[in-house]
Amino acid sequence: MNFFRLLWKEPALIGFGLLFCFGSSVGQTFFISLFVPSWSETFGLSEAGFANIYLAITLFSGFSLPFIGRLIDRTDLMTYSAAVCVFLSLGCFLIAGAWSLAPLAVGMAFVRLGGQGLMSHVALTSIARFFHGDRGKALALSTLGFPLGEFMLPALAVFAIGAAGWRMTYSISGAAVALIIPLAIMLIMRREDFRRAASDGPANADDGPPPRVFRTAYFLLVAPLFMAGPLLVTALIFHQGLIAEAKGMTLQIFAAAFTVFAVAQVAGSLISGPLIDRYTAHRLFPLHLIPFALGPLALIVSASLPAVILYMALAGATAGLGGTIRNAIIAELVRPERLGAARSAMTAFMVVSTAIGPALFGWMMLAGVTIDGLLWFTIAALLVISVIGALAEYPGWVRRPEAESRA
Repeated sequence: MNFFRLLWKEPALIGFGLLFCFGSSVGQTFFISLFVPSWSETFGLSEAGFANIYLAITLFSGFSLPFIGRLIDRTDLMTYSAAVCVFLSLGCFLIAGAWSLAPLAVGMAFVRLGGQGLMSHVALTSIARFFHGDRGKALALSTLGFPLGEFMLPALAVFAIGAAGWRMTYSISGAAVALIIPLAIMLIMRREDFRRAASDGPANADDGPPPRVFRTAYFLLVAPLFMAGPLLVTALIFHQGLIAEAKGMTLQIFAAAFTVFAVAQVAGSLISGPLIDRYTAHRLFPLHLIPFALGPLALIVSASLPAVILYMALAGATAGLGGTIRNAIIAELVRPERLGAARSAMTAFMVVSTAIGPALFGWMMLAGVTIDGLLWFTIAALLVISVIGALAEYPGWVRRPEAESRA
């Protein structure tokens, strides 16, 4: 089944996934970073001080997600998704009304956990669990909500901050998130099979230990594949101002090229869907980091606009490929009724990695590593992780826990 036939057959369910992926933007780094200058001015906080707070908040979000995310396995999807929207909306209103740094930090913790964590968790867990033969294409279409948010919201947010202030902008964001609830209900209220989103239903989901896959040699080998993309992409984007300065370019050039990143992310996501359905996510997983591994090489070789465009395009391609493949491979590894617990645990790994990445590169620069040194480190890390991941998929080298996905 191609994309158009899938959209024709299940427009409401794909729309539900895309809506929640788009709604997660309110808690994503690219959106929050737009407000940092305003918060620094209002609360007298340096950007370095904010970065430390942001690190702590993101770690809190990552460590909380496995405990809250697993509840989707035992809760009606409509109830769970509505609660997530309320939680995220409350975080937006806390930020908008913050009178000091403490409520601002609490509000940020809410939007990080509710946005980057739980909104995407609702979308991708339910889509991956419900669709089987067309899982790759369904995930690819749903994850288009991520680049759609990256493409649309920065310009709108900057305009709103300039016209109405940062408090009103986050209030509007909270109201917009609240509107997702009735839209989601309209999309899925007649689909009990999708709401239960498991072959045996949430009532039969157990509350035992984490899925068995996390205790296998296979997982130890492929875990870096889950973390490398989010960690290194976030680290390089966070420090792109320093990269631009070192290459004799302006930050505006990198910011403008981010549009290329979003377009390439869409292309990577759409390409990966049919490939997953044909070859499985297992076979593709070790390959998805290769485009990004070539990107930093362009910046090392040439400090020019074409090099920046190529760098952003290759990073976006890996982001698009990885976003779909990571979610599909989790669904291939675990039983449907444990998918929420498994995916929330893996998302926690990735959220924590996005917090560690910028700090790691910052520490390396303080230790005297140059920008080109960071770029070479990125290339080497991606290639080594890809090779190790390929070995994990090599027949007979380690036992892949396929039985659990069919148990």
